[in-house]
Amino acid sequence: MYIPSQVLLGPLPLSGVMLIASATLSFILLEHLHAPSRDQDLLVAIIFGALLGEKGIYILTDVGYFIRHPSHLIFTPQSTLGFWGAVAGAVLAAGSVIFRHRHLWRWSDTDMAALTLAPALSIWGLGIPWIGGPSNLWLFTITTHHLDHFATYFLWSLLMMLTTAFLWSLYWYRPRQDGQLGGTFLLMTAISMGVASLTTGTPGSPFTEVQWTAWLLAVTGYRLMTMTL
Repeated sequence: MYIPSQVLLGPLPLSGVMLIASATLSFILLEHLHAPSRDQDLLVAIIFGALLGEKGIYILTDVGYFIRHPSHLIFTPQSTLGFWGAVAGAVLAAGSVIFRHRHLWRWSDTDMAALTLAPALSIWGLGIPWIGGPSNLWLFTITTHHLDHFATYFLWSLLMMLTTAFLWSLYWYRPRQDGQLGGTFLLMTAISMGVASLTTGTPGSPFTEVQWTAWLLAVTGYRLMTMTL
C-alpha cells in the first residue's frame, strides 16, 4: 500500500521537511514584496489544500487500513492517487479564497504568487531526488525506492530554479504589465514539467498525470499573458 520515503530526516520524510522550508520562504517573500493579506490567504489555502487532498484521497479509498496504520500517511503511498488528491485539494481551497476576495483581486496578485511559488517549488523539489544505497546514518536514513525517477525529479528542480531566476530578473530589471509574471510562471512551469517527464522514458509511466497538468498550466499561462497585454 505504501513505500518509505527515499530519505528520512530523523523520523520525518525529507520531502516533508523541505515542504515546510519552502512554505516558510514563501511567506518571507510575500512580506518582502509587501503583498496584500489576500495573497497570504491564497498561499495558505494552496498548501493546506494540497496536503489535505493528498492524504484525504488515500483515507477515503481505504479507511480501515489507515485507521489500523495511521503512521503510514507520513510516507508516500505506492499510487498516483495522491497527485490528483493534492491537485484537487489545492484547486478547491484556492477557489474558496478567490471567491471570498472576488472583489479585491488584481492582476498583480498573480505576479506575487509567481514570485513566491517558483522558489518554493524549487526548494521542495530538492527533498525528492536523493540517491544512494540503503543506509542508516545518524539523522539520515536513505533507501533506494523509486531511484529510477531520480533524474526526472532532479531535472525538474533545476528547471524550476532557472524559472525562479528568470522571473525575479524580470521583476527587478524589466517593465511589465501586471499579470505577465504570473502567465510566464505558468508557462515555464509547464515546460519544466514536460521536459522533466521525458526522462522517464516509459509510456504509461506515473508521470502521465503530470503531462496533462503541464498542458493545463501552459494553456492557462498563455491565456493569462494574452489577457494582460
